[in-house]
Amino acid sequence: MLPIDQLHEIEGRAKMMVQEFWDANDQEQNRFVRRPQARWSPPPAGTYKANFNAAIFEELHYAGLGVVYRDHSGQVIAALSQRIGLPRTVEMVEALAASRVVEFARELRLFDVILEGYT
Repeated sequence: MLPIDQLHEIEGRAKMMVQEFWDANDQEQNRFVRRPQARWSPPPAGTYKANFNAAIFEELHYAGLGVVYRDHSGQVIAALSQRIGLPRTVEMVEALAASRVVEFARELRLFDVILEGYT
């Protein structure tokens, strides 16, 4: 069993190390630029808005595409998620997502569409 003075020393060192950890992480978080929150805005009446995005899962060797169509009141009209083989570049994934959102509009017979993608 450790003497009490050594226990107090261990406790003090542990507290100091925890504080050092939190200080380092706070500084790390402050280096990241915070993006302003984006707010969805509805399309004009009689039109639809397609929001789409792509994600890359390198370790799993595939990418994912996602699309959501909404009407002017914000109601979801249709949604799609699709797994695709991993393209060679990020730009190719984004291009494939844009292509798929247009193809999906044709499948749904939606013609007045605003496309809004995120990169």
